[in-house]
Amino acid sequence: CYDHPDILRRLPDETAALIPYQMGDTLHFLNGLDTIVYVVTSDEIGEWNGAYFRNRMSIEPEPYCYARHVMLTNTSQSELHFVISPEKSLYFEGHYWLDLAYQNPEPRTVNGITYDEVYFYECTDSENNINELFYYTLDEGLIAFKLGSYSLSLIP
Repeated sequence: CYDHPDILRRLPDETAALIPYQMGDTLHFLNGLDTIVYVVTSDEIGEWNGAYFRNRMSIEPEPYCYARHVMLTNTSQSELHFVISPEKSLYFEGHYWLDLAYQNPEPRTVNGITYDEVYFYECTDSENNINELFYYTLDEGLIAFKLGSYSLSLIP
């Protein structure tokens, strides 16, 4: 258990902007043949103490800091949560993580559109099929997510 510090590390504006969403923004995603509409319903900068990865090799505690928390909600009240920390660690749904400071983005195609600079996480099974993925760009934000049979892909 950590004692609460007297001074929290600041979140630079340029780091907070790595989540490209603002209150009220509307995003459209495909889930199979269905269109799901999400709206940004919460956008706050607040205290945070999490963990971050360094070079995908080790987990290190991230000291208390300010982080930006953004929540998207759809009409059935399902939520998507994003957090960006001063270390440029982006967390999605509390489970997926991207290191925007150290990972080199690569091209990926989603719904027939090729995005040149995609930060990504992919997990494959023993047959090399992707069963989990999280694709993110600095301009669009989330462009694709897959967990088993559930998937979302951005409709630009």
